[in-house]
Amino acid sequence: MGFEVAFDDGWRLGSWWSEILVRAKAQLSRPEVQERLAKAERALELQQIESVRAKIDLDHAKAAAELLKALEGVDSDAVISMGSLFAAKTIVHGRSKVIVKRLTDDEMRQVSAAVATSR
Repeated sequence: MGFEVAFDDGWRLGSWWSEILVRAKAQLSRPEVQERLAKAERALELQQIESVRAKIDLDHAKAAAELLKALEGVDSDAVISMGSLFAAKTIVHGRSKVIVKRLTDDEMRQVSAAVATSR
């Protein structure tokens, strides 16, 4: 048929697999490939973080809406603290002003301490 052997390293079981692994390792260790892999990994991390953050934000928005609803019928100054959410309502010149804020851990400790000392 006219075929001739161009390369003969001898046949060994698994030698082709070892060659593939060596070549793959060489390619994957190139700086530009490492940089792209790092970017892909970061993109996946951000996607997961954003997904969790979106759920938390939705939960906080629902809780804030409940706090605002609870303050609707109150015609005087009021404060509600529920978990990390804090709502305050005050009446200024006959008009109500309301704020809802998500408290940090330190702020929650300060609110708890203020409540404890006011009793």
